[in-house]
Amino acid sequence: MSRATFWIGGVILAVSVSIMVGYGAYFFAEDVLGDSDVPLALRAAIPASIVGVLALLAAALAERLRNRKHEDLEGVEH
Repeated sequence: MSRATFWIGGVILAVSVSIMVGYGAYFFAEDVLGDSDVPLALRAAIPASIVGVLALLAAALAERLRNRKHEDLEGVEH
């Protein structure tokens, strides 16, 4: 298979998974966060934990990209 085929397959997979995750997140938010029977602390903690995970992921990715500039791969055999 060619490299383009893998790339196209990956894009299709990423789009379809993103749609499913978005669909699930929408109904989760509608059912759980929109329900007045759910305690306010829990309705605040769920989005806060999601934002925290995304912030940690972004920080790890930024650090990895920063360190990638300084990698020395001359001694590595292929």
